[in-house]
Amino acid sequence: MLADPRTSVILAGPGGGKSSLLRSLLAAGVERWSTGHDPAVLPVLVHASALADRGLTRGLATAASAHLRAHGLTEDLPPEFFRAAPRPGARWLVLVDGLDEVTDPAKRRSVLRLAAGRPDAHDTTYAFVIASRPVDNDELVVLGDKVPRYDLLAFDRTDLPEVFTRWFRARGLPDPEERARQFSDQLERSSLAEPARVPLMATLLSQVHAASSDAALPTSRGELYRLFVGMLERHQYRTDLPGTRRYAGVEGFPGGVRHAEDTLKHLPDLIRYLAAQRHADSTLPAVAVVRSRPEAACPKGINAEVWDAFLDMALRRSGLLVPSGGDLDFLHSTFQEYLSACHVVAMPGADALRTVFGRPHRRLPFGRLPGGRARRWFGRYWALPQADPSDVAFLLDAERDQGRAEAATAHLRRLVANGLWGCSYLGSLVQLGTVVPADLLQQASNTLRGLALKPPSHHYYWSQVVDALAKLRAQDTLLAITLDAAVSSDRRVSAGATLADLGDSRAGDALHALLADSELDLHELLKSGRALSRLGDARGTDILHGLALDNPDVSFYRRTGKSAADVLAELGDPRAPDLYAILAEHTTDMDQRIAVTEALANLGDPRGAALLHELAIGRKRRKKGRRKGSLKALSALADLGDARAPDLLHTAALDAKRPGDDRLWAARILAGLGDPRGANVLHAIAADASVKPHATYHGYDPDPRSRAAEILAGLGDERGIPLLHTLAEDPTHGLWSSLEAANALARLGDPRAADLLRAAALGRGHSGEDRLRAAKALARLEDPRAADTLHAIALDPSVEPWKRDRLGYGRPPTPRVDAAEALAGLGDPRGAELLRTLRRARGTFDGYDRRNARRALKRLRTRSQDTRAWMRTLIPQPVGAPAARTTHRGRPAPPRA
Repeated sequence: MLADPRTSVILAGPGGGKSSLLRSLLAAGVERWSTGHDPAVLPVLVHASALADRGLTRGLATAASAHLRAHGLTEDLPPEFFRAAPRPGARWLVLVDGLDEVTDPAKRRSVLRLAAGRPDAHDTTYAFVIASRPVDNDELVVLGDKVPRYDLLAFDRTDLPEVFTRWFRARGLPDPEERARQFSDQLERSSLAEPARVPLMATLLSQVHAASSDAALPTSRGELYRLFVGMLERHQYRTDLPGTRRYAGVEGFPGGVRHAEDTLKHLPDLIRYLAAQRHADSTLPAVAVVRSRPEAACPKGINAEVWDAFLDMALRRSGLLVPSGGDLDFLHSTFQEYLSACHVVAMPGADALRTVFGRPHRRLPFGRLPGGRARRWFGRYWALPQADPSDVAFLLDAERDQGRAEAATAHLRRLVANGLWGCSYLGSLVQLGTVVPADLLQQASNTLRGLALKPPSHHYYWSQVVDALAKLRAQDTLLAITLDAAVSSDRRVSAGATLADLGDSRAGDALHALLADSELDLHELLKSGRALSRLGDARGTDILHGLALDNPDVSFYRRTGKSAADVLAELGDPRAPDLYAILAEHTTDMDQRIAVTEALANLGDPRGAALLHELAIGRKRRKKGRRKGSLKALSALADLGDARAPDLLHTAALDAKRPGDDRLWAARILAGLGDPRGANVLHAIAADASVKPHATYHGYDPDPRSRAAEILAGLGDERGIPLLHTLAEDPTHGLWSSLEAANALARLGDPRAADLLRAAALGRGHSGEDRLRAAKALARLEDPRAADTLHAIALDPSVEPWKRDRLGYGRPPTPRVDAAEALAGLGDPRGAELLRTLRRARGTFDGYDRRNARRALKRLRTRSQDTRAWMRTLIPQPVGAPAARTTHRGRPAPPRA
C-alpha cells in the first residue's frame, strides 16, 4: 500500500486489526518519508467522523493538529496545508479509520464520495485507505468498480501457538513454548477456537490466561471481556506501582479523600454509563459525561478543575480509556460495545433484547425468503435485527450472565425461522463466540441443507448458503452435502471446498469420491484441485497439473490453465515453471501471453525475461496481439530490472506513430526508472501539438500532454508548471484538454487553478458536460464558490441534455440533474429543491431526464440501516444532546423527514 498507494477499502470484523494496520502504515510511511526512502507518499491518519463533519482538508487539519499537539505543535495546521500535495509529485495517503462508527448513513456516504472522486492515486493529490467493518454493498457502490476491497485475514490455526508464545514470553512465564502449545490445544476443543483467530481476541486470551493459567477457559466472548475488565480493575487499585497518585490533589480539600473514595467505588458503573452514552452518540468529553452522574458530581468545597483532574486520572488509570485528540476514548470499540451492553441490560425496566429483535413485519406469501417458513396472508414475522452483530452478541452474553438465557434463545429461534438470512445472521453471532444451544444450531444446519436440494432457480442463493454453513461451523452438514448424489455437482464441489477451507481432513476423501462418481466441468475440477491442494493432498496438485497441460491456450474467457499453474506456483511445485513455459508458447491472446510470461519470469526462470524481450520487440507477437502489447511486455521487463528495458522504452516514447497515451506510458515508466532521458521525453510529448486525447464513449481519455507536463513538474523540472499554464489557457488545445491541465495545476497546489476551473464552469459557450466537469473539480478543491457554480449550471436552461457523444452512440442525461445532485452532496439544501423542480420540468427536458431527476432525489432520501438506533431507543436523550422537540400536548414530535 505504501509502494503503490491507490484508493482502497479494508474490511474486517471487530478486533480484526484494521486500526492496527492503519497505525502501522502511518508509522512506516512517516519513517520512509523522513529518511527519504519514499518521498512519493505521506500518510495522515484521520477518523471518518472528522471528514464527515468538516470535509476533507478541514478534517485532515483538525485530526493532524490534535495528534501533533502531544508532540509540541503550538499552532493548529490550516486547511490550506492539505489542499496541495506535500511536495511536487507526491501524494497524501489519507488513512480513514472507523467508517462504520459514523452512525448517520448520509455522513457515511459523504465520506465515501470524497474518495469516489479520486480513485486513482497517480492522478490526484490524495489516495485513500478506508477501514471499516463489513457494510452494505449498496453503500460501497458509491466508490465504483475500480476501487479494490480487501478482507483482512484472521490468524491461521497454526499461527496461534507462536502468537501465544510471544505473549507468554513477554509476561515472563516459564517455558512459554510448552504453555502456548497446551493452551492452543485447550482452545481447539472450546467454543472460542474460531474467535481466537481474531488478533484482538488472541491478545485478550493470552493476557487472561497469563494472569490466571489454572482457571477454566471462558465460554463466550462476553465472558472473556468480563474477565479482562476485571483484571484491569484489580490492577487499578494497586498502590505499589511507581508514581501512583490516587487522588490527584483532591486530598488537599476538606473531605476530599472520602468523596474521592466514594467515586472510585462507583467507577466501574460510571465507565459503563460512559460507554452507553458514547454508543448513543453523546459528543461531550468523557469527564463531562461522568461528572453528570450524581456519584461523580463535584462536591461542594472542592475546586472544579481539581475534581475534573481527579476524574480524568481515574478514567485513565482504569486501563479502558486512552488519550485521543484532547479527550479520552475507549481502548477499542469493542470495549465500548461490551460495557454499553452491560449497562443497558442492568437498566431497570429496559428490555434490550426486545428492542433489538422486536421488529415485527407483515408481508404477503409471495415475499417468502429462501428457506423461510411459509407465511399466511398478512401474517406477522420478525425481521432481522438492524444492530451490528457485535452489539447483539454482547447483549446476548450479558443476558446470559444475568440468568436470562431462555429469553435470549427464544429470540434466536425467530432468526432460524427466517430461513437463509436468519441462519446467516445466527452464524455471524457464532463466529463472534456467542453461546448458542446445540439443538438450535442443528435446526439451522437442517434448514440450510434443505436449500441444497432446491431446483437450479435457487442457484443465486447457494453461495450464501455455503457461507452460512461455514459461519455455523456445520462441518457434518457440509460433508453430507458433498457426498449426497442427489445434489448437483457444482454445489457438492462448493460444499467440499468450503469444508477444506475449515481445515476438515474429511474433505479430501469426499472430494476424491466426487471426482470418481461425477463428471465435472473445468471450473469444478479447478475448484476441487485447489481445495485438495490446500489440504496438502497430492491428488490436488496432480489434478491442477493435468488441467494446465490440457488447457494451454489461455484467453480472457479460458483461464483455467493459468489459474491451475498459479496455484501450483503458490504451493512451490517444481513443475510450475515448465507449465508457464508451455502456456506462453501456446497462448495466442497477447495480454494473457504477457501475463503468463511475466509469471514465469517472477519465478526467477531466465526463459521469462527472454520471452518478454522478444514480445517487447515484436518478434513473438501473434495475429491477436495488439500494438500496446509490446508496451505491456516492456513494462514487465522494466519491473524485472532488465538492462535492455530503458533503451526500448526511450524508443517507444519517441515513436510518433504510436498513440499519445502509449507514448506517455513508456515515458512515465522510463522516468520512474530514474533514467535522465525521461524528463526530456515527457517535455517532448507535452509540447507536441499532434498528440491528442483518445475519444471514448463518455468523452475523452485523460490528455497525454497535460499528464506529461504534470509528471514533469512532479519530477521537480521547472518546465512542467509553465507548460501546464500554456495548455490550460490555450483555446486551440480544446476545453477537455484545458480542463485536464487546470486539474493538474490544482493537484500541484497552484493558486490560479481554481480561477481557471470556475471560468470554464461558467462559460456558456462550453458544452454542458465540460462545464459540469469543471464545477466538480472546483468542488473537490473545496472552493467556497463551487456550490454557487453548481447551482448556476443546474438553473441554466441553456444547458441542454448532452449531445450524442463523440462516437455517436446514445444520449447521457442532462448535466443539470447531475449538477443538482452534486450540489446536494455538498450539503447544500438547494440541491434537493432543484431536483424536486427538475423532476417536473419541461422544455429541453424529456421523460428520460425527469426520470433521472426522480432517481437522484430518491438516492438522496434513501437511508441505510442505522445500526445504533436500538441504543438511542433505550437512551433517547444522551448527555449533551439538544432537547427533543415536543408538541403542544407535551408529547415527543415525530422526526422531520
